[in-house]
Amino acid sequence: MTSPMYSAVAELAALDLDQIQPLQALLGTTLQAQDSGQGWQQRQAAGGQLGEVALARVELRSPPAGQAGSPVLLLQLAQPQPFDPLQWPGAQPSPPRPDAPDAPAWWELRLQRSAVVLGLDARQQAIVSISVRQQR
Repeated sequence: MTSPMYSAVAELAALDLDQIQPLQALLGTTLQAQDSGQGWQQRQAAGGQLGEVALARVELRSPPAGQAGSPVLLLQLAQPQPFDPLQWPGAQPSPPRPDAPDAPAWWELRLQRSAVVLGLDARQQAIVSISVRQQR
């Protein structure tokens, strides 16, 4: 059984991240252009909503026009959300990096044409962040 949060993430993963207006509408926020200093287009927003989950921060990184690369959407949740692997079909665990003992574990899954990473808290019991990378 999937959760409402899974459904919201699946809907997000189905969007074309290059289409800013539908993305902003889905997240209930307005992304402001930022200077990344590295040629990539960077847009940020403080706050937003993913389904029933409040967001503290939203960041979209897109490659420069005409260059190879995939857009990446980073979502910081306002409050940690309980994590139950059974509600995320197809998700696979990734342990913390051995060379970074304070780094948290995460779970990865494929939805539509996107790779989704669920960032977990230190106890690996709650989702604190979500990233979506669209594959081209």
